Amino acid sequence: MIKHKKKIMALLFTLFLNILSSFIYALIQKVDFFTAFKIIMKNIFNFAKNILTFKFQLWQVLVIIFILFFIMLIIKNNREVNEIPDYMSYTTDFYEGICYKWRIVRNLDDKFYLEDFRPVCDCGAELTMKYNYKNIIHSTEKLFCVNCKKFIDYNYNYEIHNDAKLYFENKLRKKIDCYKNSR
Repeated sequence: MIKHKKKIMALLFTLFLNILSSFIYALIQKVDFFTAFKIIMKNIFNFAKNILTFKFQLWQVLVIIFILFFIMLIIKNNREVNEIPDYMSYTTDFYEGICYKWRIVRNLDDKFYLEDFRPVCDCGAELTMKYNYKNIIHSTEKLFCVNCKKFIDYNYNYEIHNDAKLYFENKLRKKIDCYKNSR
């Protein structure tokens, strides 16, 4: 419905401009309105006839089509290069109460994987494993933030680290599939 209204408005605007130009032409040439309207309509039809009957050689048409195709290809590629998918900003998330950060890397087979996968503190600093700090001693290694000087009180080991990485890789794969299906 909106498209039809736009088309009708464009047609009415064109008709209004034609009538307005006829009125202005009639005032300038000091002729009556209908004569001016006929002259302008005749000029418009002659212009359209000249455009439609202009003779092109085949090579000229092919060159124009090739140039237009090349321009469209450049525009399409430029849009694809500038478009950054949402899943590329997925670089941090929580698993089992621990925050992780990583970088998303695309390999030569056009597959994505997580690189620099690491647990981080709420302050953004990377966490390390420690048994003790000052007078606080734990029986197992715990995550420790060197900036905040605090232990993260979650059970953490390399098995949980690998589970978290697998969890986020699967989540990333789903985001990529969603993105590809939406295009």
